[in-house]
Amino acid sequence: MVFHLPNANPGSPAAANASHQSLLTRTLLTMARQRPGLTESRCRTLLEFLAADTAVRTKIRHRLAADRLSPVKFQILLSLYAIDPLPASLSDLALHAGISPSSASAAITELVRRHLLISRRDPINRHSFSIHLTLTGRKMADQAALHFLHLLEEIARLLPTPLQADLQRGCILLQEGAVG
Repeated sequence: MVFHLPNANPGSPAAANASHQSLLTRTLLTMARQRPGLTESRCRTLLEFLAADTAVRTKIRHRLAADRLSPVKFQILLSLYAIDPLPASLSDLALHAGISPSSASAAITELVRRHLLISRRDPINRHSFSIHLTLTGRKMADQAALHFLHLLEEIARLLPTPLQADLQRGCILLQEGAVG
C-alpha cells in the first residue's frame, strides 16, 4: 500500500503524487481522530513515515535500474561482495538478502548470464552450487554500492545532524513496536 500525504510542499515530487492518494490519507486520519483509542498525530506520523519510505524506495529502485540491477540482484551482489573471496550457496544468499530461494535463483541465473557471478557445482554435494563473484561482478558490486551510498547521502542532505539521531532512535522504536 502506498501512502502520500496531502500536506506536501507545492511543486515537490510528493505534492505531485499526493493528489491521487490524499482521499485515502484524509479518510484514515479522520477515522483516527473520531475513534476512541486512536491518536491522529501518531497515525499521521506513521503515514508520513510510509510516504517517505515509498519515496526513498522508489528513488533507490531508479538508481539501481540505472546500473541494470533490481534490489534483489543488488542484495545478492553485495552479499557476495561482503564475503568475497569465499563462495556462497543459493540458500545462504537467499537468507542474507531476506528473499525466497526461488527469487534468489532467478536473480543468480540472470547475474551469471551477465558474467557477474560464477556458479559451480559443489564437488562434495552434487545437488548444491558454489556461487562466486567474477572480477566484473566485484567491480559492479563496488560501483553499485557507491552509487547507493551517494544516493543515501543525497536523500539525507536535508536532515540536520541532531534530527538524524532522533530519526534513528525513532526508527528503532518503530521496529520494536512492529515486532512486539
